[in-house]
Amino acid sequence: MIVYVGQSIREPSELIQAYVEATFCAAGVCNALGRQMFPKLLTRAGQQHAAAWLLANCMLKALGLIKSENKDYKIRWLLPGCFAALADVIEEPFFPAPLRDTLRFFISSKLPTLAPDTRDVVEKHKVLQS
Repeated sequence: MIVYVGQSIREPSELIQAYVEATFCAAGVCNALGRQMFPKLLTRAGQQHAAAWLLANCMLKALGLIKSENKDYKIRWLLPGCFAALADVIEEPFFPAPLRDTLRFFISSKLPTLAPDTRDVVEKHKVLQS
């Protein structure tokens, strides 16, 4: 169980969302910290029921690759740093292949619509593209 904004989170989807947001907040500011947090994110999220699709959905939202059903959802982290940190870990053995493939597909298909600073990072790190 994780304590998040003064509340105890028990629902798997909310817990995974909290893990993703914490990881992306850190990765957006400090690439090295993001690299350290991704293995923890994948381990902890993987322990939750129906984790694979929940984690993929949360990461796609956090990267701005799909829209959230929650209209109040805001990305509060620096996306270029998140993509750079993701590039450093996406081919590591701990990174699930189906999640890797899903992220690469969405990143490649959304590349033309990404903000210029984010697009530059993705184009620099070919491991993010399919």
